[in-house]
Amino acid sequence: MAFEWMKGLARSANQGPFGQAQFVDPTIPPDAGGARKAPIDFPYITDWTVSSGGSWVSAILEGLFGVRAPIKGRLEAMPAFSSFDPKAELHNLAFQGKLYHVGRSGVRAAS
Repeated sequence: MAFEWMKGLARSANQGPFGQAQFVDPTIPPDAGGARKAPIDFPYITDWTVSSGGSWVSAILEGLFGVRAPIKGRLEAMPAFSSFDPKAELHNLAFQGKLYHVGRSGVRAAS
């Protein structure tokens, strides 16, 4: 059920990070099927480009791709997205000065 929710949530990232300054009122038409971001104009005065240090990305890295990035040790991943998209891949994830790809078989060094 969570993967179906993530697919819908992805449409709400058309204009930037999801979960921040989005209209949920049906009187504001969606953007390509996702909730539209609130503008910076009065009366909303929302600067949605500022996003809590990017913490929203953990939903993708940790939640979907199962990435664990310890301060000491190696990058690990236990992806759990087979019902989301079994072919999903994350490319060029930077970790301790190197780039990695993450897919259904786990982590591999970028070539």
